[in-house]
Amino acid sequence: MAKMPITVLGIDLGKNSCSVAGLDMNGAVVLRRRMTRESLVTFASKLPACDERIRAYDDELAAMTRENQQARQLATIPGIGVIIIGKHEGAHW
Repeated sequence: MAKMPITVLGIDLGKNSCSVAGLDMNGAVVLRRRMTRESLVTFASKLPACDERIRAYDDELAAMTRENQQARQLATIPGIGVIIIGKHEGAHW
């Protein structure tokens, strides 16, 4: 796989395949293709910057959840995660 400067990866999940679009730091499309779910996992694993950013966002969301009483209560409900809580709270933390 050639190195592409992907800074934003958009994924439209379908039942059997996914549409993937990658943008560079200027917002220009540098990748647009259809992939199976399996090939998407392989492709994304070769994008270490994604792993680092996802980990950073996960840490940030977890910290916000710890600081917000309502978010902590919602997080005790099975199937409710910090991303859903963040959307519900409207990022007013």
